[in-house]
Amino acid sequence: MTIALIGKIVTENLCPVLGLTHIDDSEDLFSLGMTSLHSVSLMMAIEEEFKFHFPHTALQSDNFESISKISQVVEDILKNKE
Repeated sequence: MTIALIGKIVTENLCPVLGLTHIDDSEDLFSLGMTSLHSVSLMMAIEEEFKFHFPHTALQSDNFESISKISQVVEDILKNKE
């Protein structure tokens, strides 16, 4: 469930600005052209959707390198929130 929703958020936020139609779950988002500014916008969209804030320890570029990686980080945050 989480990976599908993260994929939707990533696709909606990045595809229009990067000129893409699809992003695979394991593709490196930075290699596709995502910038640090895009990653901040993406982070904010995820925080809004899941109603949490990323802890400072999660704010590392490698945590935002793919849909799969972002999903794992979000799942870990949600588990710790319970």
